[in-house]
Amino acid sequence: MSWKLFKEYKQWGVLHLLILSGSQFYSFIYAFEFLLRMLQRFFLKRSFPQITKIFLLPAAYIYLQTLSFSAPLVRCALLWISQELIRPYFKGTTILLILVFCVHLIVIENSTPSDSAFLSWLSFLTLLTVQRFLKNPFMQNLLISSLLQASICLIKGLPFSFLLFLRTMIANLILLPLYEKGVFPFVGLITALALLLCLLLPFNASYWISKVFIAPPTTLILDLLLSPLLVAHRAFRYTF
Repeated sequence: MSWKLFKEYKQWGVLHLLILSGSQFYSFIYAFEFLLRMLQRFFLKRSFPQITKIFLLPAAYIYLQTLSFSAPLVRCALLWISQELIRPYFKGTTILLILVFCVHLIVIENSTPSDSAFLSWLSFLTLLTVQRFLKNPFMQNLLISSLLQASICLIKGLPFSFLLFLRTMIANLILLPLYEKGVFPFVGLITALALLLCLLLPFNASYWISKVFIAPPTTLILDLLLSPLLVAHRAFRYTF
């Protein structure tokens, strides 16, 4: 069912705000940290936060490498690293943000940012600005989604379609909470569990455990989570 939803995305792109925000990275990294602390409590009767954070760095690198260092995920990773490693010793939030911005666009993107990098930073910086003036999450999402939709039309040279614009706005506003609270945290947990199995067990063993014990129930749960999203997408298509 997730492949059907992916085709829906490719046909009339939605959830620009969520995808460009890189929320997947945070869902994965928090899930991996949660699993590591559970293992520590099970075997050692207590958790070690500092040691856990050391293991998060290589896990984050493996995750980014697997997803071909997607620009929104790299941005989130850089912000997360600065938050975890530098922020406790450096109080200048604005300067730190500018530093991360320069490292990403100048060092990693080679001073020629891709469309995804540009839109990712546009969504993030717009969100920071909007949050200062609008406290209502509904209005925040509406304004940022509108800006991103217009920016994508300009960057890709697409003709403006009011129906497409309206459909995207409705889909974003309705489906964002379902993704933020359900789909992404669940997928992040499964991804973190898969990586942990690969690190702790031989490949054949981790593959067998994943295929026999993890894949069937998680596939069912994921399909249940995606069902209302797929129905909503198709309903919007036929309505407009």
